[in-house]
Amino acid sequence: MYQVWIRQSWTGKEQLIHSAKTNSLKLGEAVVTLDTADINTFTFNIYPLNPGYGQLNYLTTLIRVVNTHKKTNIFEGRVLLPSDSLDNTGMLYKSITCESYLAFLHDSSQPFQEFTNQSRRQILKALIDNHNNQVESYKNIRLGNVDFGQDKPIEYCYTDENDDTYNNISSLVMSGFESKIRNNHGFLFLDVQQSFGGNSSQIISIDHNLLAAARSIDPTALFTVLKPLGPVIDSSNGDKITPNMNISSVNDGSLYLRNQRLIDQFGIQVKTKQFDDAKTPSELKKLGEKYLLAQQIATIHLQLSVIDLTLANGGIDDLWYGNSYMVDIPYMSVKGNWRISQQTLNLNNPDQNTITIGDRVVGQENYNNTINNNIKSLSNIQNVVKRQNARLLMITSESEQYQASNNKTVADLLARIKILENTSAITGGYYEGAIIDVSYYQDVIDWSAAKNAGLALAIVRVQDGSTFIDPNYKTYLADITSLGINYAVYAFFRGQSIADSEQEAINFYNRTQQAVAGKVQPRFYAIDVETIEMGGNASLMRGGVEAYMNKLNALGIPDSKIVLYIANNLYSSFNLNVSRAGSIWLPTYGANDGNIPTNYKPSYPYDLWQYTSRGKLAGITTLGLDMNTNPSTRFKEQYLKK
Repeated sequence: MYQVWIRQSWTGKEQLIHSAKTNSLKLGEAVVTLDTADINTFTFNIYPLNPGYGQLNYLTTLIRVVNTHKKTNIFEGRVLLPSDSLDNTGMLYKSITCESYLAFLHDSSQPFQEFTNQSRRQILKALIDNHNNQVESYKNIRLGNVDFGQDKPIEYCYTDENDDTYNNISSLVMSGFESKIRNNHGFLFLDVQQSFGGNSSQIISIDHNLLAAARSIDPTALFTVLKPLGPVIDSSNGDKITPNMNISSVNDGSLYLRNQRLIDQFGIQVKTKQFDDAKTPSELKKLGEKYLLAQQIATIHLQLSVIDLTLANGGIDDLWYGNSYMVDIPYMSVKGNWRISQQTLNLNNPDQNTITIGDRVVGQENYNNTINNNIKSLSNIQNVVKRQNARLLMITSESEQYQASNNKTVADLLARIKILENTSAITGGYYEGAIIDVSYYQDVIDWSAAKNAGLALAIVRVQDGSTFIDPNYKTYLADITSLGINYAVYAFFRGQSIADSEQEAINFYNRTQQAVAGKVQPRFYAIDVETIEMGGNASLMRGGVEAYMNKLNALGIPDSKIVLYIANNLYSSFNLNVSRAGSIWLPTYGANDGNIPTNYKPSYPYDLWQYTSRGKLAGITTLGLDMNTNPSTRFKEQYLKK
């Protein structure tokens, strides 16, 4: 169904390196990740017998992935990161990461330039012109279908000459909009819209094509107190940095508006909002009150594993990122049109394709109803199991149709469905006992003794940033996997930029695979976020961690297998996208005497609580050991289930 072609120049001859119909042309772990808010990626492994093995060059080899069933290109881009690896059998292979043509905008920088009262389109054109003047002709980009809506002039902005074109475009004109690069007969066009895609006819439902679903609700964007600001007040000194109009003169001397009903439920959460159209403080206050009253307090985020029924029936719309679909999951109280914001396509195992839909914004009443419905759904769990079994039978039938129409075996798919069927029951055993996280500070560990003492989960540090590799991680993981101990891995976040964060993720994944390739995989990859990085700017941490998670996604690690460890005292200032992660892990020690504190817990919602750094467990003789407790239901279901 898929082919992969490479070429060494824009007009060069293409070479086939992957085909579903030729066994000698097969890429391993080949996954395309499509994202409405980021650069698309393609990752795969390639082995020495493949004719393209020695032809994948950093930034210069161009690559194209074709859906032969639809006769369309699903990915076009260039090789970004080729790296050599060795699996546990001694087989040499390369792990390759590719990025779409949109990444060409990273290849140029922007001179310092000020824009006064110019539209977004005018600013975008100036930035693209600067890009085109610096790069090779094949990287030149034309403005295509650009729609910024009303596109009111921006009063004042300026470029960051220390940053590249892509990041300048993102920060200056793309807030609230999406972009795509389109290849039209060898010429690249940049399209911009508020959102791409439309409504499609394929239905996503538990008895139709849904394999698995996970939902998280993120109320972190809510605010209960608003500080409204008006336009900049004129200043006679000509300085562009001047105060903004505020409401203190018409609001009893206070700069803030309060929603007591939300404060009673969620506490004080302050947000600043600028209203440039306000002419007077009284008008500004009215606009602020309206905005505060109408705010939406939470987002719903769904990650689904879905069979695309166009594999069996070419007469219906396929699943494609940007498009909206009817989603019906009664046991999650989800029904309505949802938009695919991210999609992964597994070239070798279509049953492993995933889609992420949302984020859907809900108000306070709907938020409360959703929480209540989650509680009620627990009593209907047996009905869920029955419907899931019916769904699996339906998927088997669809798989057989796919086999007949494409003359291709679906034995792997049916085997995977059988695994799902055997493991989908809600009841089942869990690993019980100690949950520990370890690094080389624990020195030599007798893992057999630790297992016998009751070890439910061992979380092993792989690295601290990109440059420091934990000296003991390979030894720990070798012993753990040989003894059949339930385990996960973690890495300390040190990203100083988006690119640096992405590189850390790549190193984290590759180093883990160097130790466990061909063995039982870790239950999750945890990102340890407990210091202010990104150049010492806490407000940039969200973007850095998002980039880290996106890169893990591109390497085949879904959000459900990513855990965020967040410093309790920096939780609010980091403002991480906690809705994405499979679980949240928070540290709070109290007396830190090795015992679980009775009246001292993390200040924020969590799935796992690290309660001490002075714990003890047989087999570990060092003075202190990080220990964790109180795993949530979703943590147990995802990471502690046998």
